[in-house]
Amino acid sequence: MNLSLKTSVVIVLLFLTGFLLYSNTFHHSFHFDDYVFIVNNPEITDITDIRQIWNEGSAPTRFVTYLTFAINYHFHRFEEWGYHLGNIAIHSINSGLVFWLTLLIFRTPTVQRQHLRDRSWSVAILTAALFLVHPMQTQAVTYICQRFASLATLFYLLTVCWYLKARLETTGAKLYVTLAVISAVCGMFTKQIVLTLPMMIVFLEICLFERFSLKQIWSGRNVKWLILLLAFLLLIPAVYRFDTASIIGREFDSLSHRGDVLNSPRYLLTQFRVIWTYIRLMVLPVGQNLLYDFPASYTLWEGRTLMGLIGLGLLIGFAYWCRRRFVFVTLGIGWFLIALLVESSIIPIRQVIFEHRCYLPSYGWMLMTAAVLVRFLSTPQRLWSVSAMVLITLAILTYQRNQVWRDGITLWTDVLAKSPNMIRPYTHLATAYLNAGRLDEAIDIYTRGIEVDPQRAESYNNRGNVYVIRRQYDMALKDYKKALSLDDSLVKTYNNVGIIYNRQKNFPEALKYYNKALELDDQNSGAYFNRANIYLQLNQLEAAFKDYSRSLELDPFKKRALYYRSQIYAVNQDYRRALEDILKAQELGLKVDAAYINDLRKQIQLQKGQGF
Repeated sequence: MNLSLKTSVVIVLLFLTGFLLYSNTFHHSFHFDDYVFIVNNPEITDITDIRQIWNEGSAPTRFVTYLTFAINYHFHRFEEWGYHLGNIAIHSINSGLVFWLTLLIFRTPTVQRQHLRDRSWSVAILTAALFLVHPMQTQAVTYICQRFASLATLFYLLTVCWYLKARLETTGAKLYVTLAVISAVCGMFTKQIVLTLPMMIVFLEICLFERFSLKQIWSGRNVKWLILLLAFLLLIPAVYRFDTASIIGREFDSLSHRGDVLNSPRYLLTQFRVIWTYIRLMVLPVGQNLLYDFPASYTLWEGRTLMGLIGLGLLIGFAYWCRRRFVFVTLGIGWFLIALLVESSIIPIRQVIFEHRCYLPSYGWMLMTAAVLVRFLSTPQRLWSVSAMVLITLAILTYQRNQVWRDGITLWTDVLAKSPNMIRPYTHLATAYLNAGRLDEAIDIYTRGIEVDPQRAESYNNRGNVYVIRRQYDMALKDYKKALSLDDSLVKTYNNVGIIYNRQKNFPEALKYYNKALELDDQNSGAYFNRANIYLQLNQLEAAFKDYSRSLELDPFKKRALYYRSQIYAVNQDYRRALEDILKAQELGLKVDAAYINDLRKQIQLQKGQGF
């Protein structure tokens, strides 16, 4: 079998395996931040409005990913399978890039002097297979919005591949450098983790080519590369206008453990333990969790924190010791730690640990693991017997882990079982039961959450919402009033109390609570919509029209606001705008009486005939 055919066979097998492995995810529901970034995100609904997509978020450092979400929305709206198809394709492509990158590494001078120089295909295939099937990848693949991590990894791997091609090929170096620059820029605007690319390239240069010294770096030939790498290193900080205070100087409540307050030093100290959790999951992927209950480290002298730092120091020392003896250990550990730098260093993030943060770093671990297996399992029969057992076990764990992501109930039941002292699992699981119409179970979960943290106002508000659905208004008001006694700035609760008084036809009280909600938050689309409903019932059409319009400015997806505003337009004989609103509401999924639409069209024709 010639080389190109052999490569093609490997790539096809990787793709088929990837799609087979994740075939049980195509109809898994949206979860968690998917609603923030996709489902409830009006910025991705118009694929032609590039400026709107570019401006999504605090900075355009994720523009490319948002653009892919906009493409998905254009073709699939809220059909989950289209988004999952994209994520699985990206993961399969990444496994192919891992295969290619590993083969390129084997062509470098340092590896050519190693014992495994003649076993490049075995290491490359095994590395790609481990990367493809490992269950730690599921969060970056099955959790739709974590396309941020997988797509950034695609550009990261592609950049390194083109860089190595430029270093290894005698012809076409300028083309490969150009391609590397393009993919690097794309990566920089996919997710901030690509910030480590310049450091990774310097690390690979030292490990694989051994040409970098201070004298060589400052030579006329290499200084241009140093300037180019520095420019990439400064690109993302430049997007944030070098505002280090907003990046590093933040302090906020941790979302990984109740009561913890995070800042840059505490976050760094905590990462000394987090990184070892990642390593443990790489070796033994058992007990995976979407939300780990992970206490912060407040001083270096805490036992586990100090041991974590010492352990990392020993790991780095071991990697350095192996640099000439077995460079794959050096490469693996170095890649793993460098790729983690953005999310596991001094930049505080409210969630101290997430599995998808290991997606890019995992290549280093997979490369080291594959090289060790090939090195110490000397015969092909022994190597592929052990490898087959490992890969099949990991594949089964991945398939089973994907089942957990099926819907909100399966996911949050799993999280709650593993993190029973965190509040968010109770909230999300109860919401999942609520969406499934299982109201008794929703109330039970909210009640259990209140028992864990009786001072959390939102838990009472949420349980009150279920009582409203059950028309137990007295119970709902009791919970809402309790919530407001704990937190009198809870806008949603004022809005919810207004809903109850509206249903009871107590319009003055309803307006009082809606007005209070808008006094606290004049960007609350729901409060404008609800207040407009009161005005509509009071026949105050001008006030109702104004509030419906304001509600739609803040939330263009509010189909009921479009419906009611359409009726006001019709009353005022503005039939053209009435038709525009009702058709848009229908497009968003609202069931509309065809007779109403036909009547509007007839009225428009009559107005045209009368010269309006």
